[in-house]
Amino acid sequence: MSKRIKLVTERDVIKSVAERWKDQYQFDDGRWASAGVTPGNEVYAILRSLDLETTTAAKINSLLGNDSWTTRECLSCLMSVKTCISFNGRHICIPCVRKGAVAAGIIDPNGGAE
Repeated sequence: MSKRIKLVTERDVIKSVAERWKDQYQFDDGRWASAGVTPGNEVYAILRSLDLETTTAAKINSLLGNDSWTTRECLSCLMSVKTCISFNGRHICIPCVRKGAVAAGIIDPNGGAE
């Protein structure tokens, strides 16, 4: 697992949706769990058929039934966000990063660096 700090955008999350789906629903022996009434492998095939460079979060949300596959949950405020900072698999939204930087004295509350 990388300890690299990086910006994660909605597009990054969309581009990884098919492989994350596979990780969630395919067993180590290659069999698939069902995802509601649709077999997991069928959903995976649909996700793989999408152009993940251009498809929208709304289209994926409609297909999967919720937005948990196209957003990240902020570790601090617990809100679902489209853009966040990721560190070692943990996600923090930009407003919470800013609040932390203000609290640490890295930036002043008015937005400038100290």
